[in-house]
Amino acid sequence: MPFHAYPFVVIRPGDIARPYLPAKISNPDANKSINVYALIDTGADECALPASFASILGHRLEAGKEKKISTGNGITIAFGHSTVIEIPGFSTGPVNIDYMPQLSTPLLGYQSFLSRFILKINYQEKIFGLKRIFRNSCHEPIASFATSSSVRIVSARKARFGFAVQAFINDLNR
Repeated sequence: MPFHAYPFVVIRPGDIARPYLPAKISNPDANKSINVYALIDTGADECALPASFASILGHRLEAGKEKKISTGNGITIAFGHSTVIEIPGFSTGPVNIDYMPQLSTPLLGYQSFLSRFILKINYQEKIFGLKRIFRNSCHEPIASFATSSSVRIVSARKARFGFAVQAFINDLNR
């Protein structure tokens, strides 16, 4: 998988731009899916989805595996359900993802998602990049960054963004 750079996105008017990634979330058992922008959350141990997504995807929220989890806002309840998270060139496969009643934004955390990538965030330029980690038989990370010609830019602002991406890639290759 080549290195992919993404611009920060403003989801709601008045919000600041943040590292949101377009993703497809699906229930492999019900063959239902939803396309969302999910927030890259380096402080989240696990991926989490708003409870409202459960019924859209054909899950019965409270039938999931219930657990108490600690968040930045305190202790809350989550319900785990088999879910697939996909982006171009990558799928988690069916994994247990937490659905949380108090959550309004899909979160991509370490377990099941970020642990499979090299992540670089440039807050000044409002760009983040993902590079898939492929592992050998010894489970050692193997990765090399692609040249700028293989970077896929996902942005309507390609000219300004393209310059920032080139500088971003140059920094990664140092």
